[in-house]
Amino acid sequence: MEASATRVRHEGVDYAVGIVRDISERKAAEARLEAEMRLTRSLAESARALLGAAPDMDAIARILLDRACELTGSRHGYVAFTDQAGHGGHPSVMSATLRSEGCVMGALPVTGPPGPDGLYPGLWGHSLNTRQGFYTNDPARHPSARGLPEGHMPIARLLSAPAVSKGRIVGQIALANPPRDYTQDDLTAVESLADVFALGAEQALSQRALRAAKDAAEASSRAKSAFLANMTHEVRTPLNGILGMLQVLLAGSLGPEQRDYAGVALESADRLHRLLDNVIEYARLDSDLTPADCLSFPPLDLLRSLEALFTPKAVAGGLVFSVKAEPGLPELMFSDPQSVHRILGHLLDNAIKFTPVGAVALTAGPAAEDPGRIVFRVSDTGIGIPAEKRAQVFDAFTQADAGITRTYGGAGLGLAIAQRLAERLGGELASADRPGGGTVMTLTLPRDCTPIFAA
Repeated sequence: MEASATRVRHEGVDYAVGIVRDISERKAAEARLEAEMRLTRSLAESARALLGAAPDMDAIARILLDRACELTGSRHGYVAFTDQAGHGGHPSVMSATLRSEGCVMGALPVTGPPGPDGLYPGLWGHSLNTRQGFYTNDPARHPSARGLPEGHMPIARLLSAPAVSKGRIVGQIALANPPRDYTQDDLTAVESLADVFALGAEQALSQRALRAAKDAAEASSRAKSAFLANMTHEVRTPLNGILGMLQVLLAGSLGPEQRDYAGVALESADRLHRLLDNVIEYARLDSDLTPADCLSFPPLDLLRSLEALFTPKAVAGGLVFSVKAEPGLPELMFSDPQSVHRILGHLLDNAIKFTPVGAVALTAGPAAEDPGRIVFRVSDTGIGIPAEKRAQVFDAFTQADAGITRTYGGAGLGLAIAQRLAERLGGELASADRPGGGTVMTLTLPRDCTPIFAA
């Protein structure tokens, strides 16, 4: 009630005027508004804790329990995760009073497994079994009451709300023993907090599943790479014996027809040997986490080595092969000479293989826009690469046209290997059309490389 009194004067006479009003509805409305504001603040605080790639669910559970106890006046309570493997609920946090008053539930960890029928026993399991929140102000008379374990504190009133996400129970908020009876408003507020907990638990479960899937995929990839490397090594060993015996056979006295047959066999075995080398190299790069081994070396020596290696191959194919060091090429560069040699070797192999007639050229010099970088170019007058296929040719096991595989052979690994090696050295590979026909492959490397770990 609200009472007020005032003095008024009327025609020279003083009067006392008193007013008494029933303000129960106003007080109830103010209380509801205050409760809603507290709930809104609690939800906002909990939602902020959910932000981020990996929310701290223990911290969120603590916030939710504190707010649930504050909103309902509960002295005891806990927030639990529900094990998705069916092993029961695992309280994440408990109220301070539950721990301090010597209750057997006060020492974490505690597990509440379901029974043989798959149902959770007792009052605490009622909301999990029904997937509905509930409260009781007379726990002993509730149909699900099964008594309390020895050492458990008495329960005078109890409220429980399950956290449900995508049709599965992921957790629970359980409260007990406020100084007054629980109401439907209390249950509604705690159910809202349980919904926030369900969002966080679902996010945590999704992240756990993603990590497990990522770990499984990486393990599978490593296993495949190891298996591929082992198998190719096992195949290469007898293949080396075949190559050796064919070379010995060709060095002996054979008739013209026998020599032709042995030559075809040797060429086929050599092609298979190169293919296996590429597969082994790609598998090694796919699993190797060590950085490139960089040291100082003269790039001119590298060019001369490539010239000596590829001139016979080009001449055998009827091609003109040239190597040129452009003005400004530094005397020394700091990089991995073996990797640079392998990159340019793959580029020259491709250029010679895909150039039926004409010329192949290798040049090296400083980048016009950055003297701290060196540009190696392999140009040819071959069949070229369609513009829409240029990015695709750097993918493993890919060639610009399926017909190329039938005509020229190969598994489409050379450029993929070259690309990975270039990235490890901090460089890049690019392809472009050559004016007049053909292709230009450009390898750009830093003069002084900082080795990058393989992916």
